[in-house]
Amino acid sequence: MKRTLRKDAGFSLVEMLVATFIFAMVSASAVAILSGFESSRIRLQDASSQLAALDRARAIMRADFFAAHNRPVRDEFGDTIAAFESGIQMPEGALLRLVRGGNPAAALFGNMSALQRIDYMLAGETLYRRIYDRTDIVTAADFIDQELVSGVQSVSLRYAADGIWVEEWGTLVNSSDLPRLAEVSIIFRSGQEVKMMFLVGTKA
Repeated sequence: MKRTLRKDAGFSLVEMLVATFIFAMVSASAVAILSGFESSRIRLQDASSQLAALDRARAIMRADFFAAHNRPVRDEFGDTIAAFESGIQMPEGALLRLVRGGNPAAALFGNMSALQRIDYMLAGETLYRRIYDRTDIVTAADFIDQELVSGVQSVSLRYAADGIWVEEWGTLVNSSDLPRLAEVSIIFRSGQEVKMMFLVGTKA
C-alpha cells in the first residue's frame, strides 16, 4: 500500500511576520500606556506636594501677618526704620520685612524677646522665610532660612489701609503704622497663580 506524506502544516513566513508585527504593536501600546500612567502619577504627586507646601506657607504667613507688631527697627547706624516694610526700597530678593510678636522660644527662655524680625525673600525659584535672632538690624545677627514653596516665577504684594491699595509700605507716608490687609500673589513656573489675603496686626 502506497502512503502519501503530508506537508508540514506550520506557519508561513508571511504569517510569522504579521504575528510579530501585531505583537510589536501591542507591546508598544502597553509601554505607552504604562509610561503615561507613571507620568500622570508623578505629576499628581508633585501637584500634591506643592499644594501641601502652599497650605503650610499660607498658615505661616497668616500667623506672621496677624502677629505683626508696630515696633520700629533700628539699623546699624542707630536710625529708626519702619517695623513693616515692603516695596522697591527693599534689598534685592527681599519682599517684605516685619516685626511680629509671639516668639515661642520666649516662653522657654526668659532672657529672649517675644518679638521677632521676619523677612520674606525670593531666591531663584524659591520663596523663603528668614527668621532673625534679634529685631534690630546688625551685622552679627544670626538667622534661619525656612523654605516655603518652590517653582516660583514671581511674587507680588500689595497692602490696604483705609480702603486704598498700595504696592509699597514703609515709606515716609505710612511708615508709622501697619496696613489693615495684605495680599500676596504667587505665580508659579507652571503658569498657575495663587492669591492670598491676610489680616495684619491687631488693627485688623
